[in-house]
Amino acid sequence: MVDLVGADIYNKSRTASHEQAQEFCVVSGVGVLVKSGVFAQFMLRQMWDSGVLLGAISSMLRNAVCATADDEEMRYIARDLMRFSMIEGILPPGRRREALIAYYEEIKCVGECQRNQFFWLQYAIARLSLHEYDAARNYLDTAYSLARKIPGFNTRQIDNQYARYLLENATYSNDRARSFSVWLDANKLLLMQMRKEKDNHYPYRVASAYKDYIEHFGESWDRRQIAAFRSACNTVIGNIGTLERHLAAHPHVQQCKAALQTVAWPNVGVAASYVSGSVENLIQLRGPTGRNNRTRIIARL
Repeated sequence: MVDLVGADIYNKSRTASHEQAQEFCVVSGVGVLVKSGVFAQFMLRQMWDSGVLLGAISSMLRNAVCATADDEEMRYIARDLMRFSMIEGILPPGRRREALIAYYEEIKCVGECQRNQFFWLQYAIARLSLHEYDAARNYLDTAYSLARKIPGFNTRQIDNQYARYLLENATYSNDRARSFSVWLDANKLLLMQMRKEKDNHYPYRVASAYKDYIEHFGESWDRRQIAAFRSACNTVIGNIGTLERHLAAHPHVQQCKAALQTVAWPNVGVAASYVSGSVENLIQLRGPTGRNNRTRIIARL
Protein backbone atom coordinates (compact mmCIF):
# COMPACT_ATOMS: atom_id res chain seq x y z
CA MET A 1 0.00 0.00 0.00
CA VAL A 2 2.76 2.46 0.94
CA ASP A 3 4.59 1.70 -2.31
CA LEU A 4 1.50 2.53 -4.36
CA VAL A 5 -0.05 5.60 -2.73
CA GLY A 6 3.04 7.08 -1.10
CA ALA A 7 3.96 7.51 2.55
CA ASP A 8 2.23 10.88 3.09
CA ILE A 9 -1.20 9.75 1.98
CA TYR A 10 -0.86 6.45 3.80
CA ASN A 11 0.18 8.03 7.09
CA LYS A 12 -2.73 10.48 6.98
CA SER A 13 -5.17 7.66 6.38
CA ARG A 14 -3.95 5.89 9.52
CA THR A 15 -5.05 8.79 11.71
CA ALA A 16 -8.70 7.83 11.16
CA SER A 17 -9.82 6.72 14.59
CA HIS A 18 -13.33 8.07 14.83
CA GLU A 19 -15.75 5.33 15.85
CA GLN A 20 -18.20 6.16 13.05
CA ALA A 21 -15.41 6.05 10.47
CA GLN A 22 -14.35 2.65 11.74
CA GLU A 23 -17.81 1.32 10.92
CA PHE A 24 -16.97 1.79 7.25
CA CYS A 25 -13.23 1.09 7.07
CA VAL A 26 -10.51 -0.85 8.82
CA VAL A 27 -7.06 0.69 9.35
CA SER A 28 -4.26 -1.80 9.89
CA GLY A 29 -0.51 -1.96 9.62
CA VAL A 30 -0.70 -2.96 5.96
CA GLY A 31 -3.35 -0.59 4.65
CA VAL A 32 -6.83 0.89 4.82
CA LEU A 33 -9.68 -1.42 3.87
CA VAL A 34 -13.01 0.20 3.03
CA LYS A 35 -15.81 -2.22 3.82
CA SER A 36 -18.20 -0.92 1.14
CA GLY A 37 -17.36 -0.20 -2.48
CA VAL A 38 -20.30 2.20 -2.68
CA PHE A 39 -19.04 4.08 0.36
CA ALA A 40 -15.53 4.19 -1.10
CA GLN A 41 -16.84 5.76 -4.30
CA PHE A 42 -18.94 8.23 -2.31
CA MET A 43 -15.92 9.28 -0.27
CA LEU A 44 -13.80 9.83 -3.35
CA ARG A 45 -16.49 11.85 -5.12
CA GLN A 46 -17.70 13.95 -2.21
CA MET A 47 -14.85 14.45 0.24
CA TRP A 48 -11.92 15.57 -1.92
CA ASP A 49 -11.28 18.23 -4.51
CA SER A 50 -10.86 16.75 -7.98
CA GLY A 51 -7.38 18.22 -8.32
CA VAL A 52 -6.19 16.64 -5.08
CA LEU A 53 -7.87 13.34 -5.89
CA LEU A 54 -6.56 13.02 -9.43
CA GLY A 55 -3.13 14.18 -8.33
CA ALA A 56 -3.02 11.28 -5.89
CA ILE A 57 -4.23 8.85 -8.55
CA SER A 58 -1.64 10.04 -11.06
CA SER A 59 1.04 9.47 -8.39
CA MET A 60 -0.34 5.98 -7.86
CA LEU A 61 -0.12 5.36 -11.60
CA ARG A 62 3.49 6.49 -11.76
CA ASN A 63 4.39 4.27 -8.81
CA ALA A 64 2.58 1.32 -10.36
CA VAL A 65 4.34 1.83 -13.70
CA CYS A 66 7.72 1.86 -11.96
CA ALA A 67 6.90 -1.48 -10.36
CA THR A 68 5.47 -3.25 -13.42
CA ALA A 69 8.81 -4.79 -14.40
CA ASP A 70 8.87 -6.84 -11.20
CA ASP A 71 5.19 -7.19 -10.36
CA GLU A 72 2.50 -8.40 -12.76
CA GLU A 73 -0.25 -7.23 -10.41
CA MET A 74 1.07 -3.68 -10.61
CA ARG A 75 0.71 -3.85 -14.38
CA TYR A 76 -3.00 -4.52 -14.00
CA ILE A 77 -3.30 -1.72 -11.45
CA ALA A 78 -1.56 0.71 -13.82
CA ARG A 79 -3.95 -0.32 -16.59
CA ASP A 80 -6.97 0.25 -14.36
CA LEU A 81 -5.70 3.70 -13.43
CA MET A 82 -5.74 4.59 -17.13
CA ARG A 83 -9.29 3.29 -17.57
CA PHE A 84 -11.88 5.97 -18.32
CA SER A 85 -14.76 4.19 -16.59
CA MET A 86 -12.76 4.00 -13.37
CA ILE A 87 -11.68 7.65 -13.46
CA GLU A 88 -15.14 8.91 -14.36
CA GLY A 89 -16.69 6.90 -11.53
CA ILE A 90 -14.71 8.72 -8.84
CA LEU A 91 -14.77 12.26 -10.21
CA PRO A 92 -16.47 14.79 -7.92
CA PRO A 93 -19.48 16.61 -9.41
CA GLY A 94 -18.67 19.75 -11.38
CA ARG A 95 -15.79 20.67 -13.69
CA ARG A 96 -15.83 17.19 -15.18
CA ARG A 97 -14.29 18.18 -18.52
CA GLU A 98 -11.40 20.08 -16.95
CA ALA A 99 -10.69 17.27 -14.50
CA LEU A 100 -10.72 14.54 -17.16
CA ILE A 101 -8.46 16.37 -19.57
CA ALA A 102 -6.09 17.49 -16.81
CA TYR A 103 -5.71 13.90 -15.60
CA TYR A 104 -5.05 12.36 -18.99
CA GLU A 105 -2.71 15.18 -19.97
CA GLU A 106 -0.82 14.64 -16.71
CA ILE A 107 -0.33 10.89 -17.13
CA LYS A 108 0.32 11.25 -20.87
CA CYS A 109 3.83 12.33 -19.88
CA VAL A 110 4.49 8.93 -18.31
CA GLY A 111 6.57 6.95 -20.78
CA GLU A 112 4.53 3.79 -20.39
CA CYS A 113 1.36 5.70 -21.30
CA GLN A 114 2.89 7.32 -24.37
CA ARG A 115 3.74 3.87 -25.76
CA ASN A 116 0.53 2.16 -24.68
CA GLN A 117 -2.37 1.74 -27.10
CA PHE A 118 -4.72 1.15 -24.15
CA PHE A 119 -3.94 4.59 -22.72
CA TRP A 120 -4.72 6.34 -26.02
CA LEU A 121 -7.93 4.33 -26.36
CA GLN A 122 -9.04 5.42 -22.90
CA TYR A 123 -8.18 9.05 -23.62
CA ALA A 124 -10.21 8.78 -26.83
CA ILE A 125 -13.17 7.41 -24.86
CA ALA A 126 -12.89 10.33 -22.46
CA ARG A 127 -13.01 12.78 -25.36
CA LEU A 128 -15.96 10.93 -26.91
CA SER A 129 -17.84 11.35 -23.64
CA LEU A 130 -17.24 15.10 -23.98
CA HIS A 131 -18.35 15.16 -27.66
CA GLU A 132 -14.87 16.33 -28.67
CA TYR A 133 -14.70 14.22 -31.79
CA ASP A 134 -11.64 15.65 -33.52
CA ALA A 135 -9.48 14.91 -30.49
CA ALA A 136 -11.09 11.48 -30.09
CA ARG A 137 -10.29 10.63 -33.72
CA ASN A 138 -6.65 11.64 -33.27
CA TYR A 139 -6.27 9.48 -30.17
CA LEU A 140 -7.98 6.51 -31.81
CA ASP A 141 -5.56 6.82 -34.73
CA THR A 142 -2.66 6.81 -32.26
CA ALA A 143 -4.08 3.72 -30.55
CA TYR A 144 -4.35 1.93 -33.90
CA SER A 145 -0.80 2.93 -34.85
CA LEU A 146 0.65 1.50 -31.63
CA ALA A 147 -1.51 -1.63 -31.75
CA ARG A 148 -0.41 -2.48 -35.29
CA LYS A 149 3.18 -2.64 -34.11
CA ILE A 150 2.28 -5.58 -31.87
CA PRO A 151 2.19 -8.88 -33.84
CA GLY A 152 -1.23 -10.52 -33.70
CA PHE A 153 -2.79 -7.77 -31.59
CA ASN A 154 -6.61 -7.86 -31.59
CA THR A 155 -7.92 -4.34 -32.17
CA ARG A 156 -11.51 -5.15 -31.24
CA GLN A 157 -11.65 -2.63 -28.39
CA ILE A 158 -10.37 0.13 -30.66
CA ASP A 159 -12.70 -1.00 -33.45
CA ASN A 160 -15.71 -0.71 -31.14
CA GLN A 161 -14.87 2.82 -30.13
CA TYR A 162 -14.04 3.81 -33.70
CA ALA A 163 -17.46 2.59 -34.82
CA ARG A 164 -18.99 4.56 -31.97
CA TYR A 165 -16.98 7.61 -33.03
CA LEU A 166 -18.24 7.32 -36.61
CA LEU A 167 -21.90 7.16 -35.60
CA GLU A 168 -21.74 9.84 -32.91
CA ASN A 169 -19.64 12.27 -34.93
CA ALA A 170 -21.96 12.06 -37.94
CA THR A 171 -25.00 12.62 -35.70
CA TYR A 172 -23.43 15.43 -33.69
CA SER A 173 -22.33 17.28 -36.84
CA ASN A 174 -25.57 16.40 -38.68
CA ASP A 175 -23.55 15.15 -41.65
CA ARG A 176 -26.45 14.03 -43.83
CA ALA A 177 -24.42 13.84 -47.04
CA ARG A 178 -22.09 11.20 -45.59
CA SER A 179 -24.44 9.63 -43.06
CA PHE A 180 -25.07 6.43 -45.02
CA SER A 181 -21.44 5.78 -45.98
CA VAL A 182 -20.41 6.47 -42.38
CA TRP A 183 -22.94 3.95 -41.14
CA LEU A 184 -21.64 1.38 -43.66
CA ASP A 185 -18.11 1.77 -42.27
CA ALA A 186 -19.29 1.44 -38.67
CA ASN A 187 -21.50 -1.53 -39.49
CA LYS A 188 -18.62 -3.33 -41.22
CA LEU A 189 -16.47 -3.04 -38.09
CA LEU A 190 -19.24 -4.22 -35.78
CA LEU A 191 -20.43 -7.15 -37.90
CA MET A 192 -16.86 -8.38 -38.27
CA GLN A 193 -16.58 -8.55 -34.50
CA MET A 194 -19.97 -10.14 -34.00
CA ARG A 195 -19.02 -12.95 -36.37
CA LYS A 196 -15.53 -13.54 -34.99
CA GLU A 197 -15.98 -12.72 -31.30
CA LYS A 198 -18.74 -14.90 -29.93
CA ASP A 199 -17.88 -13.95 -26.35
CA ASN A 200 -18.01 -10.18 -26.77
CA HIS A 201 -21.02 -8.02 -25.92
CA TYR A 202 -19.41 -4.66 -26.74
CA PRO A 203 -20.25 -4.48 -30.47
CA TYR A 204 -23.90 -4.97 -29.59
CA ARG A 205 -23.68 -2.08 -27.17
CA VAL A 206 -22.51 0.19 -30.00
CA ALA A 207 -25.05 -1.23 -32.46
CA SER A 208 -27.84 -0.21 -30.07
CA ALA A 209 -27.33 3.30 -31.45
CA TYR A 210 -28.63 2.22 -34.88
CA LYS A 211 -32.21 3.03 -33.90
CA ASP A 212 -31.40 6.63 -33.00
CA TYR A 213 -29.20 6.90 -36.08
CA ILE A 214 -31.95 5.93 -38.55
CA GLU A 215 -34.42 8.18 -36.75
CA HIS A 216 -32.00 11.07 -37.18
CA PHE A 217 -30.96 10.46 -40.80
CA GLY A 218 -33.58 8.14 -42.27
CA GLU A 219 -35.66 10.84 -43.94
CA SER A 220 -32.67 11.80 -46.12
CA TRP A 221 -31.95 8.21 -47.29
CA ASP A 222 -33.48 6.55 -50.32
CA ARG A 223 -35.42 3.31 -50.08
CA ARG A 224 -32.46 1.11 -51.05
CA GLN A 225 -30.32 2.63 -48.34
CA ILE A 226 -33.06 2.10 -45.78
CA ALA A 227 -33.48 -1.46 -47.01
CA ALA A 228 -29.76 -2.12 -46.57
CA PHE A 229 -29.88 -0.65 -43.09
CA ARG A 230 -32.86 -2.70 -42.01
CA SER A 231 -31.36 -5.88 -43.45
CA ALA A 232 -28.21 -5.24 -41.43
CA CYS A 233 -30.37 -4.93 -38.32
CA ASN A 234 -31.83 -8.34 -39.14
CA THR A 235 -28.30 -9.72 -39.41
CA VAL A 236 -27.40 -8.39 -35.97
CA ILE A 237 -30.57 -9.87 -34.48
CA GLY A 238 -29.73 -13.17 -36.17
CA ASN A 239 -26.26 -13.14 -34.65
CA ILE A 240 -27.76 -12.64 -31.22
CA GLY A 241 -29.70 -15.85 -31.76
CA THR A 242 -26.43 -17.78 -32.14
CA LEU A 243 -24.84 -16.53 -28.92
CA GLU A 244 -24.35 -18.59 -25.79
CA ARG A 245 -27.24 -18.13 -23.38
CA HIS A 246 -25.28 -16.11 -20.82
CA LEU A 247 -24.05 -13.65 -23.45
CA ALA A 248 -27.43 -13.38 -25.18
CA ALA A 249 -28.89 -12.44 -21.80
CA HIS A 250 -26.36 -9.66 -21.22
CA PRO A 251 -28.13 -6.29 -20.73
CA HIS A 252 -26.22 -4.64 -23.60
CA VAL A 253 -27.17 -7.46 -25.97
CA GLN A 254 -30.80 -7.40 -24.88
CA GLN A 255 -30.91 -3.61 -25.24
CA CYS A 256 -29.50 -3.92 -28.75
CA LYS A 257 -32.03 -6.58 -29.72
CA ALA A 258 -34.95 -4.55 -28.40
CA ALA A 259 -33.81 -1.40 -30.22
CA LEU A 260 -33.14 -3.09 -33.55
CA GLN A 261 -36.37 -5.07 -33.56
CA THR A 262 -38.21 -1.75 -33.92
CA VAL A 263 -36.39 -0.91 -37.18
CA ALA A 264 -35.54 -4.32 -38.70
CA TRP A 265 -37.53 -6.18 -41.37
CA PRO A 266 -40.22 -8.48 -39.94
CA ASN A 267 -39.37 -11.01 -42.69
CA VAL A 268 -37.22 -11.38 -45.81
CA GLY A 269 -40.18 -11.16 -48.18
CA VAL A 270 -41.04 -7.69 -46.99
CA ALA A 271 -37.44 -6.61 -47.58
CA ALA A 272 -37.47 -7.85 -51.17
CA SER A 273 -40.77 -6.19 -52.03
CA TYR A 274 -39.68 -2.96 -50.40
CA VAL A 275 -36.48 -2.69 -52.44
CA SER A 276 -38.34 -3.23 -55.71
CA GLY A 277 -41.51 -1.39 -54.72
CA SER A 278 -42.59 2.20 -54.86
CA VAL A 279 -41.59 5.00 -52.59
CA GLU A 280 -45.10 4.84 -51.11
CA ASN A 281 -43.81 2.04 -48.90
CA LEU A 282 -41.95 4.68 -46.95
CA ILE A 283 -43.94 6.92 -44.67
CA GLN A 284 -42.66 9.52 -42.30
CA LEU A 285 -44.37 10.04 -39.00
CA ARG A 286 -43.65 13.24 -37.16
CA GLY A 287 -44.66 13.73 -33.57
CA PRO A 288 -45.47 17.08 -32.01
CA THR A 289 -42.68 19.57 -32.40
CA GLY A 290 -40.39 19.57 -29.44
CA ARG A 291 -36.79 19.26 -28.46
CA ASN A 292 -36.93 15.55 -27.74
CA ASN A 293 -39.13 14.46 -30.64
CA ARG A 294 -37.48 12.82 -33.63
CA THR A 295 -38.64 11.78 -37.06
CA ARG A 296 -39.30 8.07 -37.17
CA ILE A 297 -38.99 6.16 -40.42
CA ILE A 298 -41.16 3.07 -40.72
CA ALA A 299 -42.47 0.89 -43.53
CA ARG A 300 -46.11 0.36 -44.35
CA LEU A 301 -46.38 -3.40 -43.94
